[in-house]
Amino acid sequence: MNNPNYYRSNTFKLKGSSRLEIERKAKRYYNEIDKRTEHRQTFVRSAYFGKEKVFLKTFWDHIYKKTPKDRERRLRYYICAIDLIINTRCHPTEKPSGKETLYRFYGLSKEKDAFIVQIRKDKDNQKFHMSVFPPHHKT
Repeated sequence: MNNPNYYRSNTFKLKGSSRLEIERKAKRYYNEIDKRTEHRQTFVRSAYFGKEKVFLKTFWDHIYKKTPKDRERRLRYYICAIDLIINTRCHPTEKPSGKETLYRFYGLSKEKDAFIVQIRKDKDNQKFHMSVFPPHHKT
């Protein structure tokens, strides 16, 4: 794999003393976005994809299948991931898979901790935020 371009996020990782606290903060941030969109599916617009919509609900379906410890590790980067999706113009790595394409964007939080955001583009050209995780994490 080539040396990826890292997007430098202007947001901090979520901090908290418990898994539940971190999960509540991430869900609260998601609910704020949901209130602003006022559509059936919550989305943000991505600079990289030419201001096209990236739907966010798929992430929550995915994250609740993880163990509580893994969920906490991933949710710490949630606000950084949304910032990356909205603002990055850095080129991701692409992995075609049949009629879908998986994009991996690389970012750095305000604390300079690296993270990876996965977005899936389906055959209808819709984009879905699939996951966020620190590097060297088994997917």
